[in-house]
Amino acid sequence: MAPLLDRLFSNPGNIPQGAISGLCVRDFSGDTARALGDMGWDGVSAAGAVGIELSPDNSRVLATRFAMVGMLSKEPAVLQATKLWATADKAATVTITFPLAHEFDFNSATMASDYLSGDRVKIVVAKNGQPILPTDWPAHGIGKLSLRIIVTLEKTSNGRGGPFYKHTVLGFPHTVEEMEDLSDHHQGVGWPGVKILEGRADLRPRAPDGSWGAPIYPLLAVGRPLDALQVIPAGAELRYHMAKLLNTARKAVAATSHTSLKDKWKRIIEDESCYEELLPSITWPAPVLPTTNQGIIH
Repeated sequence: MAPLLDRLFSNPGNIPQGAISGLCVRDFSGDTARALGDMGWDGVSAAGAVGIELSPDNSRVLATRFAMVGMLSKEPAVLQATKLWATADKAATVTITFPLAHEFDFNSATMASDYLSGDRVKIVVAKNGQPILPTDWPAHGIGKLSLRIIVTLEKTSNGRGGPFYKHTVLGFPHTVEEMEDLSDHHQGVGWPGVKILEGRADLRPRAPDGSWGAPIYPLLAVGRPLDALQVIPAGAELRYHMAKLLNTARKAVAATSHTSLKDKWKRIIEDESCYEELLPSITWPAPVLPTTNQGIIH
């Protein structure tokens, strides 16, 4: 496992006073895009950020979560229907137009998203170039679908450009509710799915090299508007919680077909020791437990 370059984590300190107000958001859904846009995001390409929820007095960290914005892919994914459903017509194809990245929630405090219902995704099924109406999908062996995103650091994060991440969209031939009944491991990062899409994007907002000890700033969901004192947790505490979240990243376990997917599921369900979560090839530096969790006054 190769850590990110040390220079990206030089001069540990606190977030510069002039940067704090721009990092404050109301929430990590709609307000994430606004905040990242104010700090240089183009408003189109996929980007991700670490969100930190602060206590009512802004002095402590209550929770962390990952958030994504932008387009996952300009082009839809086209695949044979049999890749997802064993009963599907061999001549049928499925075209999936991906929703904007913010449609995927990361409520588990890991780098794996919640499951997203296929009903919230534009899906077109066709046979020999002719679309098949959704009411006729069952007759062609097309079932329900849910999607999930798995996020890891990208290998080029060791380069000059700063940290990037790789997102892998996995497909599951079941509803979200059906997934919940499969196994106790179904919410785990290592639960296998069929690879639908793979992409690369930026981690934002970027911090100038060495400005506070990390290459990116977190977004801060404040408990109350900042006043002239601007009380927020010390940089050591913020970096600790950022690192804990980013180090939950594990490799996506991707199957190439419905058959191999069900084989993987069967092995896990029959023998829980077969379930595993694999570390990515590049990781965030290990979190350092802060000596205090008290807020600081900037």
